Amino acid sequence: MRRWTVRALHAAAVLVSFALVLEGPDLLLFSVRDARLWLPVGVAGGLLTLPLLWRVGVGFTPPWTWPYYSVGTPRRRVVAYHLTCSVLAAWLWMAPTLRVVAWVHERRGAAVVPGTAPGDVVSVAVGLVLAALLFFLPALVLFVRLSAFRTSVDLHEARAGDLLRPASLAVGSYLLTATVVSLALVVATTAG
Repeated sequence: MRRWTVRALHAAAVLVSFALVLEGPDLLLFSVRDARLWLPVGVAGGLLTLPLLWRVGVGFTPPWTWPYYSVGTPRRRVVAYHLTCSVLAAWLWMAPTLRVVAWVHERRGAAVVPGTAPGDVVSVAVGLVLAALLFFLPALVLFVRLSAFRTSVDLHEARAGDLLRPASLAVGSYLLTATVVSLALVVATTAG
């Protein structure tokens, strides 16, 4: 991998770590209250993206457990990692997502009660997509950085495409699925 790409990954990892140290504990505490939102999103997102793990060999798990890198990891362990990481990501993603959705809703001229999703489906959809795009880069950096741990990958020697393609597929497929599930959950709760 080119030297400037590795340096950019290092810088992004430091910035994400710094943001998590500052805001992480508060976000996690706020997210505990919203378990009714993130738990179904995490479980459904994990189950719906599970076939990708077996077809392509990548999933929302630590890269050293991917069949793409290691064929020796037992299937049950990979499935457990995948579901655990899916629920954990939904937990981490929910509080910032609610803030982004509220911000979008306010920009459209309406007020929203903090910590709740507005009834406006357009604001929710735009906020979910924006939150997924904001979550994509830090998650991608994390997956690329972890791909060198307990695998044969050398970040300095590997091509950027060989590392970014599986990480993008793993993160992107989960975020796309979680966005669709979240939107369906909001539509189902507002319609009912």
